[in-house]
Amino acid sequence: MTDQDLRVKRFIAYFIDGVIGWTLTYLIPFVGPLVGFAYFILRDGLPFLNYNSLGKKLMGLNVSYTDGRPTDMMASVKRNWFLALSFLPYLLTSIGILESIAGFASFAGFVLVLIEGFLVATNKTRLGDKQANTMVSAAGDFAEG
Repeated sequence: MTDQDLRVKRFIAYFIDGVIGWTLTYLIPFVGPLVGFAYFILRDGLPFLNYNSLGKKLMGLNVSYTDGRPTDMMASVKRNWFLALSFLPYLLTSIGILESIAGFASFAGFVLVLIEGFLVATNKTRLGDKQANTMVSAAGDFAEG
């Protein structure tokens, strides 16, 4: 797979996961924001999807540690905690926390999502991948040690 193919597939997987997270947030009454938040944090740590998000699975991508080992739930949390911040405003307002805090969290989450989206689109290493020491590759490819 070329770098261009990987970049496109990563961006589409990122988009699919975003649609899933936001759909969960808005379609499930009362607990939707919590479910969307949980999906975004845990999406690359789901054992029934071989520790890949649904978007990555559909696009034939795989998350692994940079040394080639398979990832785990903790890697998912490290990779995705700040992307999940984009769900924080909805979570805060759904449990009655001040709207002003939610507004700031919304702006911060939006900026982080834009930065991460730009990094994926330009085939750069995501901030979450740097933090968790992980990488995304085509399914079946392995990281070079």
